[in-house]
Amino acid sequence: MTAAAFDITTLVRALIEANDLIKQIIVEERGFIPEGDLEWHPVNQGQPGHTEQVMFVQHFKPVNADLPNFGELKAWARWTAEECNKILTEHGFTIRLEAWPYDRQTFGVVAIYDLTIKWLVKGSVKNDLGYPYLINKRPAFHLGVSEAQISFYDVGRGQPLVRIPGQKSGDYVCLIKWIRPLTGFELLDEVERLRAHLRTRRTLYQWGGVILPNILLDEEVDISWLKSLWTKDETGQIWWVSQAKMQAKFAMGPEGARARVAAAMAVTREAVSIPRPDYVVDDNIILWMERDSVTSVPLFSAYVPKDNFATQTVGLDSF
Repeated sequence: MTAAAFDITTLVRALIEANDLIKQIIVEERGFIPEGDLEWHPVNQGQPGHTEQVMFVQHFKPVNADLPNFGELKAWARWTAEECNKILTEHGFTIRLEAWPYDRQTFGVVAIYDLTIKWLVKGSVKNDLGYPYLINKRPAFHLGVSEAQISFYDVGRGQPLVRIPGQKSGDYVCLIKWIRPLTGFELLDEVERLRAHLRTRRTLYQWGGVILPNILLDEEVDISWLKSLWTKDETGQIWWVSQAKMQAKFAMGPEGARARVAAAMAVTREAVSIPRPDYVVDDNIILWMERDSVTSVPLFSAYVPKDNFATQTVGLDSF
């Protein structure tokens, strides 16, 4: 099993930055100030990324409303991939946008956050006898319940949810043992369910501390599903996400936890609608034939399992 990080705050922040530049472009090219906010839309059902884009759009407004509370999150809009990639390099990220012609039809956006939560006390790497804490023969560390003000919650999953506060009031790291791998929106949805349990489930008191692993992650997150997400400006022009990259870094150790995430996108203007792929009828179907002047019943109806699809091209005189 491999680790799988996921974040949508950087994606929302990047698209808000894109919205601001699109409005600026309208002012420069059309001479009027757009009213209202641009809304981003998913591709049609059946197209790659549709399911994920629908879920992303559902999260967009609530996440946007929370952005003022996330001071560590910053964003930039630039006309070239080189400028975007320079920002990524300066902040220690290795993802890159591919270059595009400098024709003011495409621009790039980058959003980055660097969030650190330090424990109330530094964890111990050795026990009272001087032996190192180990998990699966790898170095670990210990935090005492009282000193670190740790809470354990029964969330009905057979394992306690551990909640560790940080030095900044209101910041926490929460974790729970979990067997089945989770990625993307499935991971996000499960975390949201666990967070909801914190308000209703009882606190557990049978542990005197927690022994935690050291964690160090650095991975490129696949957000290719975001490509072709689109918006329409007040002049009727379509803008769509033509590139989407994300990199996530996470560290946890005796001093605390730190998460660093970067999202980079290219946004392209199209004078015509986004090319759409064909819809493929590749499963069992119900079909019928009808005529406008015959309203009582269809002229013909049938259920056709996909196993009955012909193995050759069919002409109308085939029977």
